[in-house]
Amino acid sequence: MSTRSGLAPWLAAAAFFAAAVAWIDLDPHVPREAFDAYSVHNTGEKGLSLAYRALAATRKVSTLARPLERAFLDPEAVLFRIRPDSPVPPGLRKPKEGG
Repeated sequence: MSTRSGLAPWLAAAAFFAAAVAWIDLDPHVPREAFDAYSVHNTGEKGLSLAYRALAATRKVSTLARPLERAFLDPEAVLFRIRPDSPVPPGLRKPKEGG
């Protein structure tokens, strides 16, 4: 078997991989739809990427890469939990007017 015939599958695989990466990179829908709503990586209407970048311009910010119980947070850290679809705990609900 010649060197060229052994190299052809590798070149084809590399070309396929490069084309796939280019296609994903150039697709304008990927940053808005690939990430969950309210993700700091989502650039769509329900994403938090703009808020994350604005806060990062003036402060040190990061995302949690592990569960909060195992995270080592600075004692003066501020944690934002943003889950708009989750139920509001009873102690944080606004009192009903007139009732």
